[in-house]
Amino acid sequence: MFTSIVFDLISKIKGKTILCTKKINENIYTVQCGYVNFYIYHKNSCFICFDAGFNTKLIYRELNKLNIDPYNISQIFLTHSDYDHYDGIKIFANSKVHISKEEILMIKKGIHRPFGLNKKSKEIEQMYQINDGEIIQLEDIKIECILTPGHTYGSMSYLVDGKYLFLGDSCNIQYNEIKPLKKYINMNQNMHNISINKIKKINNVSMSFVGHSGYRIAND
Repeated sequence: MFTSIVFDLISKIKGKTILCTKKINENIYTVQCGYVNFYIYHKNSCFICFDAGFNTKLIYRELNKLNIDPYNISQIFLTHSDYDHYDGIKIFANSKVHISKEEILMIKKGIHRPFGLNKKSKEIEQMYQINDGEIIQLEDIKIECILTPGHTYGSMSYLVDGKYLFLGDSCNIQYNEIKPLKKYINMNQNMHNISINKIKKINNVSMSFVGHSGYRIAND
């Protein structure tokens, strides 16, 4: 109970809306881990995570609500290496984990986020490295990797099946609009501003999802 109150307070201070664990549509689930959400994309027999949250006890509990076995998650696509988006990978024992090449280079160079927010673990360097513009086909799921730096130098967003965009902390969503993050949250504000414009120009996106402020439904 106390932990839940603390997480709610953090969210209110940040002015963000955290989603409860639920099924959003026929393909997408959101999982709440305190003050952050990660997302599961399910199509036919394939389960994919976009980010992995933190606090394994919470993750097990929330996945149980959805009747999803973490062993069935075959792939994890990390948007960046901040602890609250990354640390949950430890419970997905059967998953191949992807992260941007630029994020790994950032970590290898010893460039880290303030207050120890991003992981400095060597296991990140062992993950599958992905490049800007790379397209990954998993069964009949198409994933386009789009570099959106600024929050971290290697932040990556993912366009799935040409219509679902998973953005991590590359932006906020407020009043169903893409908005920039506060300057103090980003590693490079100029890069962040460029990425915001890049995100807004991605065509045919029906829904966009972020880590700390829910999702956006495209206007018709």
